[in-house]
Amino acid sequence: MSDRKAHELQRDFERYALDFLVEVDGLSRSDEPFSDRGEMRNISGSGMCYLTDHPDWYAVGQKLNIQVCLPGTDNFDASMSSEARVIWIHFSDQQNTNGDAKAMIGISVSGRMIFETKKPISGFNPST
Repeated sequence: MSDRKAHELQRDFERYALDFLVEVDGLSRSDEPFSDRGEMRNISGSGMCYLTDHPDWYAVGQKLNIQVCLPGTDNFDASMSSEARVIWIHFSDQQNTNGDAKAMIGISVSGRMIFETKKPISGFNPST
């Protein structure tokens, strides 16, 4: 059995394939601030993985701030956000526009994800 297959059998949470936009902020390996946009591939109760065009910005153990953009919420621009930590980096066969390899970034979410909206939700009154 491969190491990856054995790891999948040990997971505490089932993974679900989703194709959402993920916005990521952090400090690169050279301590430069960065903002990245990736394509989520799957999510579980403890983390997710997403595809990035900029694997050179990431390192295992790195702290990130993530925001998962929720589709179908254009009227109020909703997302779920959390702090996270990079658990693994797997290079992909896909290439970015510069011809560099893309990578899958596996992250562990720190605590609960927080629902956020950038526009008021029509008819919603949180005080009731």
